[in-house]
Amino acid sequence: ELVTEATSLAPDSDRVWVALAVLSDDLSVRLDALRRAFTINPLPATRVHFIQALLQRAQAVARSSRGEAQSLFNEVLVLDPADLRAWHGLTELASTTAEALETVRELLQAAPDLEPGRVLLKKALMADARVLDNDGQSAQACLRWREALTIDQYDVDAWLGLAQSTSDEEEAQRAITTAFDIDPSDARVSSAMARMQLDALAFEIP
Repeated sequence: ELVTEATSLAPDSDRVWVALAVLSDDLSVRLDALRRAFTINPLPATRVHFIQALLQRAQAVARSSRGEAQSLFNEVLVLDPADLRAWHGLTELASTTAEALETVRELLQAAPDLEPGRVLLKKALMADARVLDNDGQSAQACLRWREALTIDQYDVDAWLGLAQSTSDEEEAQRAITTAFDIDPSDARVSSAMARMQLDALAFEIP
């Protein structure tokens, strides 16, 4: 109560707003107080606590208010374009895998040297490839698998996905062989390799 009174007596002091944020158990009050404090005096410590409060609030309302959560995550990214917690939050809020992929592409445009962003892009590409493949859009799925493999050429799932999606028999065989070279102990890989060898024998000219 005393700190709340102090904010009315000295509304231009960042210290009283920080004090209110520290003492308040209400996440909304804490967030508003830190926003006021940071606007008055953007100290690094205040910035850290402000970002944390934004993330907590966004996570709290993600299920009930998607638009508010997106706005809060975007507010975080204004303060720190490379904050992966905010990017993860936005991709989880995406309504489709294509929208999630576009979100991750924006991340890499904002922070091209961010290695975890490339890992996130690979996952988004593979998720969208699976959806496209299930929808019968094999050509587009192949583009996603190939792009994912430019990020990580040792991903067995990506090679198997490409082998399943492509209409080019030679590309499919190369993909399965490469996956086998990477991890011959993987049951899916060995099964695909066995099927490929049986198919080759079936069409072999006597």
